Amino acid sequence: MSSPAVRARGLRGGLVGVCSALLATAAHTAGGAELPGGAAWVLVVLACAAVGALSSSRPLERRVGRIPTLSAALVLGQTAGHLVLVAAAHHACPLTPSLPMLLTHGLAAVACAVLVSLVEHLYGVCGQLLCWLRLFHRAEPPPAVAVPWWPTATVAVRRVAIAPVGTRAPPRCAAA
Repeated sequence: MSSPAVRARGLRGGLVGVCSALLATAAHTAGGAELPGGAAWVLVVLACAAVGALSSSRPLERRVGRIPTLSAALVLGQTAGHLVLVAAAHHACPLTPSLPMLLTHGLAAVACAVLVSLVEHLYGVCGQLLCWLRLFHRAEPPPAVAVPWWPTATVAVRRVAIAPVGTRAPPRCAAA
C-alpha cells in the first residue's frame, strides 16, 4: 500500500503533463497556427506525459526548491510539446521564439507550478487526515439489542370438514 506522499507524487506528474500539453497547444494555437490534428495531438500528449512521469519520479521534500523544479519541468514539457507541434506543422513555423512568447510561457509555467505545488500539498494533507480518521472509525456496527418476539397469530388454519374425508369408491355402474 502506498503512502499519501507517493500518491501525491503521481498526481503531481499527471498535472505537470496535462498542464504542459494544454499550455503548449494553447500557445501554438494563439500564435496563429491551427489546432493540432490526431497524430500531432497524440505525440504532444506522449511527450508531455513523459515529462510528467519524469517530474513524479523523485520526491520534492524541501519546500524551497519545489516551485523552481516544477517550473523547469513545465517549461521542459511546453518546449517538448512546442517542438512536436512545429515538427508536425505543414507550414513554416519559426523555431526561435520571440521575447513576449518566452515571457508568457515563463509566467504560465510559474503560475502552474504554484498551483500544482498547492494541489500536491493539499492532496497529501487530506490523505493523511483520512488515514488518521480511519483509525477512529469502527468497521463493525454495534451489536443490536435483541427484542423478544412472541407469536400472536395462529399460523395453521383449521380445516372445515363438510363432507366425510376418505377414499372414494368406484361408481356403482362400474362395479356391476
